[in-house]
Amino acid sequence: MQYMLIAIMNHCYRRFYLADVATLTNFNKIWEQTLNRIVFTYDINCKYKVNLYDRSVSNKHSPITHQFQTRLQPSAKKIEFLVNVFHQRAHNPECADEHSIRNTPLVGMMSGEDVESPWAVMNFRQYSLREMGAGARRDALETHIHHWNTKKMLAIGKWIANELIEGY
Repeated sequence: MQYMLIAIMNHCYRRFYLADVATLTNFNKIWEQTLNRIVFTYDINCKYKVNLYDRSVSNKHSPITHQFQTRLQPSAKKIEFLVNVFHQRAHNPECADEHSIRNTPLVGMMSGEDVESPWAVMNFRQYSLREMGAGARRDALETHIHHWNTKKMLAIGKWIANELIEGY
């Protein structure tokens, strides 16, 4: 029975391995810039935050530096682990309330789904991307995402200009 428990724990640690590397790399960059508070939205943050510190310490390839590892402990209160508004409805009420973007001070009214918005537009590119090697795929994705961000920034600029004109 003890062996089975270890296997389950190892499976849980491996389940988030790739997400940990990407997330902890960004946390490290943010903390290097002397920012103290991170508001982190993820569909399953209620599960992801569990054992994050332990996973970071036990992973010899963890990208987070030792000086910042203690910030991953729940008692440090350096990270707000929140669930996107759309995905909250799939969580039980206690979980949804604890991880709600809308109930979190100093966060404002946002959905947390902004990261997923471009995928609806870029979904048709999957057929060409899956034929590419890793480097070409990454370059193509970066180009498409850069284009999406440029369109978004231009639209925001037009909206602000219209608001200023209408306001006067």
